[in-house]
Amino acid sequence: MEIKPTDLTVKQLLDSGFYKIPRFQRPYSWDRENVEDFWNDAVVADDAGYFIGSFVVYKGTEAYGPLYLVDGQQRFTTITILLAAVRDALDARGFKPQATGVQQLIERSDINAVRQFVLQTETSYPYLQEHIQKYGPAETSRAHGRRRRRGERAKGSVPVPSRTGRRGCRGHRSEHQHFGQQEREGKARLACARPGPGLAAAADTDSAEQRG
Repeated sequence: MEIKPTDLTVKQLLDSGFYKIPRFQRPYSWDRENVEDFWNDAVVADDAGYFIGSFVVYKGTEAYGPLYLVDGQQRFTTITILLAAVRDALDARGFKPQATGVQQLIERSDINAVRQFVLQTETSYPYLQEHIQKYGPAETSRAHGRRRRRGERAKGSVPVPSRTGRRGCRGHRSEHQHFGQQEREGKARLACARPGPGLAAAADTDSAEQRG
């Protein structure tokens, strides 16, 4: 096995590929304190040389497929959540072009010109995609259920491997509840409610590059 370390800013990391969290990785578990510490260290402190940690990925069998993220998924998911919060805050204040620009760090076209989420995950399916990464109103649970019965999938999501169709859905129930509980407690979308003074700088891609 060959390991190649590379130094990247957050923007370079997000621009350089698509990433998938394998199902064997634990689901998102950061609480309010973890997210606040990350926000204060990475954004509020405004330290251009701040190191947020390493991300370990491996390439799958597909030529242009995503990189599989095996270390750093909590930080990567938190970055995605914070970007979505900045996007929503900009949109709510009438800065739609800037909000659309931030969304490009969350979702963009792949080599086949198909829109994909930069972070793709099985463990929070479909909550992360539908309620955080998606730019616009979330699909209702009823509509999502109809779409699942028709065999369709949410954009950026992956099918759940299972020997029976219903068993796979039940297997995700605790993960749905976990992410949903965080949302109700104000944890999963913490920065959306209180984006802080670093909002404008965080939305600026040049400043994002400096922060790394």
